[in-house]
Amino acid sequence: MLKVLIHAGAVLACVGLGLWLPHYFLSSPRPSLTTDQQHSAATTISWRELKSYDYKQQILPPSLKHKLEQAGTIKISGFAVPLEISGTYTNHFLLVPGRAYCIHVPPPPPHLMIEVKMKDAVSVRSIRGPLSIEGILELRNAVTQWGSASWFFQGHSLTAYPTNDPKLLYDHHLSAR
Repeated sequence: MLKVLIHAGAVLACVGLGLWLPHYFLSSPRPSLTTDQQHSAATTISWRELKSYDYKQQILPPSLKHKLEQAGTIKISGFAVPLEISGTYTNHFLLVPGRAYCIHVPPPPPHLMIEVKMKDAVSVRSIRGPLSIEGILELRNAVTQWGSASWFFQGHSLTAYPTNDPKLLYDHHLSAR
């Protein structure tokens, strides 16, 4: 009975936090955890755009294909699920659109999961909340212990956002689901 209550509490806590969509943040970010001090004019890609990829038939919409071809550096926001941890650092994680995609619930579909390899390791503690990463995004299937991902991201820089900011609200009509 205690195990059931603990699991139910964990699920409710995760769901209660909501599916924040970090690309709609209105707040200023924490100091950057950049691994490369050069900031470029990155092209922002939304989860809604990534959702338009038909991963079952492997059809990339022309608008998304064009955007990926034209952009050098891509910026996307989300939540990290570490894949490899060395001490208290990681440079390999999954990026998912919402906090509710915890590791104990079913993962999102592959087109809403991005395998990320950062150029330099970042503190696991610093990626507990919402974050934005910049780098090179490509269509590449990967199978991980937490699910399949349709995307691969070579990360150059990472910015973490405050998790206690009241402006970070779940916008249900903009959800990637």
